[in-house]
Amino acid sequence: MSNRVCWRLLAAVAFLAFGRGSGADELCDVPAAWLHDAELRDVQFVDAEHGWAVGALGVVWRTEDGGKVWHLARTPVACRLETVSFADAQRGWIAGGDAMPYVHTSRGVVLATVDGGRTWTNELRTDLPRIWKLQLRGEAGWAFGEASALYGGGIFTTRDAGRTWAAAVPDEALPAWTAADSPRGDFAVIAAANGVYGVAPGGRAKLAAGPALAVSRPRRIEFADATDGWLVGDRGLLLRTRDGGETWQDMRERLPDRAGRHFDLHALEVRGRDVWIAGSPGTLVWHSADDGETWTARPTGQTAPIEAIAFVDRHRGWAVGALGRVLATRDGGHRWRGQLGSAERAALLGVHATSEDVPLAAYAQSEGNDGFLAHAIVMHEPYRSAGRESQDAASRRFCDALAAVGASGETASRFPLPEDAALWSTAALVEAWNQASARGDADAMTQYEELLVRAIRTWRPEAIATHDPANAAGKVSLRALVASAVLNATQKAADPLAYPEQLAQAGLRPWRVKRVFGALPPGEPGPIELPPTKVAPRLGLALGEAIRPALGMLEAEYRPAESAAFRTLVDHAPNTGGRREFFAAAASEEARDARRETDVSSPASLSAVQQRLVARRNAQGILAQAAKNRTSTLGWLGQLDALATGLDDEGTAEVVRQLADQFETSGQWETAAEAHRVITQRYAKTPLGPPSLAWLVAYESSSEIALRRRANPGYAVRPASAEEATADGSDREAAAGSSRRVGPLLALVAQADARFAAEAEIRFPLAAIERNAASGRASSNGAGPFAALADLRLGEAWSRLAAAEKWREARHGKPPVAVWRCGTTAEKPYLDGKLDDKLWQQATPIALAGVAGGDVRWTRDSEFLFVAGRFSVVRGTPPQTTIKPAAGRDADLSDADRVELAIDVDRDYATWFSLAVDASGRTNDRCGRDATWTPQWFVVTREADAAWTFEAAIPLSELCRPAPESGGHWSVAARRLTPGVGVQSASNETALRVGPAAFGWIEFE
Repeated sequence: MSNRVCWRLLAAVAFLAFGRGSGADELCDVPAAWLHDAELRDVQFVDAEHGWAVGALGVVWRTEDGGKVWHLARTPVACRLETVSFADAQRGWIAGGDAMPYVHTSRGVVLATVDGGRTWTNELRTDLPRIWKLQLRGEAGWAFGEASALYGGGIFTTRDAGRTWAAAVPDEALPAWTAADSPRGDFAVIAAANGVYGVAPGGRAKLAAGPALAVSRPRRIEFADATDGWLVGDRGLLLRTRDGGETWQDMRERLPDRAGRHFDLHALEVRGRDVWIAGSPGTLVWHSADDGETWTARPTGQTAPIEAIAFVDRHRGWAVGALGRVLATRDGGHRWRGQLGSAERAALLGVHATSEDVPLAAYAQSEGNDGFLAHAIVMHEPYRSAGRESQDAASRRFCDALAAVGASGETASRFPLPEDAALWSTAALVEAWNQASARGDADAMTQYEELLVRAIRTWRPEAIATHDPANAAGKVSLRALVASAVLNATQKAADPLAYPEQLAQAGLRPWRVKRVFGALPPGEPGPIELPPTKVAPRLGLALGEAIRPALGMLEAEYRPAESAAFRTLVDHAPNTGGRREFFAAAASEEARDARRETDVSSPASLSAVQQRLVARRNAQGILAQAAKNRTSTLGWLGQLDALATGLDDEGTAEVVRQLADQFETSGQWETAAEAHRVITQRYAKTPLGPPSLAWLVAYESSSEIALRRRANPGYAVRPASAEEATADGSDREAAAGSSRRVGPLLALVAQADARFAAEAEIRFPLAAIERNAASGRASSNGAGPFAALADLRLGEAWSRLAAAEKWREARHGKPPVAVWRCGTTAEKPYLDGKLDDKLWQQATPIALAGVAGGDVRWTRDSEFLFVAGRFSVVRGTPPQTTIKPAAGRDADLSDADRVELAIDVDRDYATWFSLAVDASGRTNDRCGRDATWTPQWFVVTREADAAWTFEAAIPLSELCRPAPESGGHWSVAARRLTPGVGVQSASNETALRVGPAAFGWIEFE
């Protein structure tokens, strides 16, 4: 059987498995005490008696008497449930989902009931991504959710009551939308940050006419009928349509005294001409009885945010939201009373710069173990992923992570971060926020403080956890900005004269925070310490174990749990006595209305925790010995049973993954691969199974790693691709060897979750392996495997790269990616940084987009790849004209004005060579994460005439063997990273980490 036929069969096996998606029901058990205050996301009543409320942690509440008694139903999932839809009192559906740990592939779940919600089944198993709105009308219906490789933009239709689903819109360039509704069966309306769109099945999204939404995130759309509808969102966003969504009218000014600007509106209910809206804070529900012309605010008697409202007629309605609260009214919203949820506020409020800064151990200890309710706010949305994940999806992941430790969370949408924000100055960020602000009456930092004061008055915490302003280095002092704003807001929240409109118009009250804690940098000790080995007795876990699921939600790459340490910044609590904990005895008594009942685990459970901790310490000792002795594959495999003794599967997988990372970063690629194979074969069902599978796919596709292994004596060489071909004809043998190894790998891919297996990070490297194995050379024009990717929705960047491979075969029309000429030269340049050699005059300059200006140029001869660049000086450095080889440098350039080059020889976009040089001539180079790669390249920098230049010669033998052919293509990224300015790139991509969107091609002449 030929290699190509073999690959076709293996690929078919993988794609056939795409029909067997697993739901989001693989999460760990949830402590029962957490369910009673879990956030509620949606509510529906089919009549005055029968209703359901759903929310975080798989919570489903049902009532058969209008809410006098609510019953907690058992469900087969522990993920966040976003939406509930009932056809009658017996038949209904619930949808939601989560994200796979570390790889963050979106997973959806649809549950069904035929007995009024007493029991729920996951029989409608689906390969959909996370769903956050479900509308079923008999057999037909719509589902709205996140984007995915299988379904594109996240809008789906069904004609068989949800048993099967189809993508409604082929256009995968949909905006990152956040709200939706279907006013009729053949039409839907979606809203994104840049406007409102109409969508018909099989058609394209059409932008509707209406006001600019600025940075107000749309939250909910509801239609009363086929024509009349409403939209609400952050910053009091309130729009109305009377033509089915074709045009929208801004109704914010209809609210008295512009009161809406003090609310982020999340909840909306429309019944004829009656409209109800609410949100955060949850102090008021606004009602209009005349289709939005006039509004009346009615107090709810509580402050917790409201997420959803449902009415069965003009009089009887329910509202649900944070802290598991259910409110009810029987007079159209004039008076509200609590039906469910005893908690009224949070004991601990966290305010953090980004999701990367959240000290999960503090929440696991305070709420998960001690029962003090906690809520975390990320002031700046996570940096946008280079893949398909939207900011809204990342925000949901953050909420999932907090729920996994028993807490709740939210991300503020008012102060977005650019992708390269870590390089910006604080002043530049603030100016960008000022320009983006929709309010002309207040600057960005005033709004920043106002938002924090409102949050404190809403959640009314005993204590706040934030950053330590004295140790808040990095991220353009973003942590220091947050810490300073928190300290100021803490004082003003207690002052009735500060932001008095929050009291008069939003119904809030002044609130005095008793203690404020500042998180210290990782590894730094402090008065309050929460090490991963600390036992949480009520959870029956060590803190490191307790935060394990949450880390997988937040982190894109595995890292072991770290200690969290804090110092006290403010202390107004009486009789604390300097105790080293968040909540002293007196505070515990005062926070009774912000604490859940908890049970202490049995002695047997605590004994098991201690045994696992001892086992982990033993495993850490083996890890240290392996790192010290560069243990061979057989050596550490022989100790695997010892590693696993006393640990559960997840704990063992973590230890093996730490070994793999040690081997990889030290250049022991084959041993690292063996470690990942152990995880995929023995611990595939743990959260680290999919990341290890993705790692192995990248490993087998990488000619860069193959070259590293071949150049590293002492380690067995197992050719991974035909890039290792030699002139004596051994290329066929190498390709066959690759197929033999990747065959079992494809079988693992076929067994994996269909949504994960369809991701570009898996499919693209596999297609590159097939191309190389079939053609015999990585520079071949073969594109058949990439044509097969056309059925997947890979996202704009990945789709463009796949189309480029198809273009490379035909060479017709304009290439889908930027292709830059790399000429040849008969004379080597004189490396002096002047760039006055003839070859540089003939080379094509490639401009780097950005405010600072600059360009790079590529050329080569038979021995070297030459690269040069010229850039305007932003921060002056002393003139540098010293020529020096690039061996053994690996300087830390993170705070320097620098140029980074990424060279992907085989165009698999899984691994590449990285070379960097700063304005002073310091360099850094690595292959993937392997910093032991020390290519003997030569570089010189020079500063003159308000510009700095670099000139480099890189031996081709350090990058590939044999040398590239004429007409061949390498994928490259050239970027300048300047502190205080940001990222400039030839592709206009500004993300700090290199991703597929950053690459173009160089074509060798």
